[in-house]
Amino acid sequence: MTMKQNNPADVHRFLNVMFVALLFAPMLGMMAGIGTSTPEAFREIENREPASFPNTEWTWSGMAALPEALDRWFSDGFGFRSFLIDLNGRLDVQVLKVSPDPERVVLGRQGWMFLGDLHERVFSKHTGQAAVSEVAIRRFAEDRRMEKEWLQRLYVEYVVVITPDKHTIYPEYLPEWVRSPRPSEAADRAVELLETIGVSTIDLRPALRTAKKDYGDFLYHKTDTHWTELGAYVAYEHAMKGMEPLLGPLKRLEMKNFMVRDYDFGGDLSTMARVDPYVHDHNVFMTYEQNLNTVSACEVSEKTPLKLLWEDSRRNVPRNANVEIINPNGFNDFRVLFMRDSFLTRLTHLFDQSFQQCVYTDETYEQGLPMKDMVTRYRPDIVVFQLAERKIPEYRPKTDARKASSSDLGP
Repeated sequence: MTMKQNNPADVHRFLNVMFVALLFAPMLGMMAGIGTSTPEAFREIENREPASFPNTEWTWSGMAALPEALDRWFSDGFGFRSFLIDLNGRLDVQVLKVSPDPERVVLGRQGWMFLGDLHERVFSKHTGQAAVSEVAIRRFAEDRRMEKEWLQRLYVEYVVVITPDKHTIYPEYLPEWVRSPRPSEAADRAVELLETIGVSTIDLRPALRTAKKDYGDFLYHKTDTHWTELGAYVAYEHAMKGMEPLLGPLKRLEMKNFMVRDYDFGGDLSTMARVDPYVHDHNVFMTYEQNLNTVSACEVSEKTPLKLLWEDSRRNVPRNANVEIINPNGFNDFRVLFMRDSFLTRLTHLFDQSFQQCVYTDETYEQGLPMKDMVTRYRPDIVVFQLAERKIPEYRPKTDARKASSSDLGP
């Protein structure tokens, strides 16, 4: 009995067919609607809208822009996109030990990930490669001074809270090629200017660096931009102390204990790198000395009665939500308006226990509401303007406090 030998020509022909099929699979999948992402799934991963098919104007400029528009459309919608990008991310991170998108995510040591320069040049700011514009920093501080003076005429207190980038707290886990990691010089200079011109400022960076001596690596997630529940509590505790010169003594939640667990999950950075299922991180669970009161979360609206969104004691306010929290049993009888970004999300349930009314909006987010509108509606006792270190001095407010006056608010 003789065994049939494989013809080398047949093998080559089969490989050629497979190669061509793989080349055309994304296009064929797109045409057939196979392996494509829904707009909702695309937005969740990419944090933006998928490019639509270009509606070209038959002009020289329109035709010149057509190739680039078609490329964006195809790049966002080709078949099996999610699978292929995930595969590429896994090969880059686990095999080649490089970031699949170093502008968005930088791989550090021992599995730590850091935000890249696509976001406010954050990496360059922490390596001394980004030039610090004194003009822009002074403009940032001047905007805060104008906001303070406007609020002061309404007898509303004002405080600026600076939250630290992970690069500042854990520089030892930055890549080996980073020779001189440092806090953002722009943020350092802004804090100095704000204090000079009399704007109350709570710089959370020293508090987190000090807490690191006691809590080690558990203040931030390895695969996320943000802090853990423990890091958030440290920030909350220091922020409450920082508000006391403006509001008087404040009662706050006291930490009883915390527990760290290892998880096979990732945060926003591993999602950007498309390696969520293949990374390990830690999570922290907190317990407190006091019982947590159930609070009522309502939509920010002029409707009466307000729409009830949820009732919960531990639920955090999502970043892109404009929410009013009512807690009749809050420790301190104050109304607080938080103009914030995503770093404050994990502190919201802590502040909800500490005050009888908290209102949250992210003015830096496209769905946020301007400060003037929120102050007009809620008449807070204090406005807390919180901003991540990396956003200084790029942030510009939607409303210009210099054009506002107390007369805008009525009697």
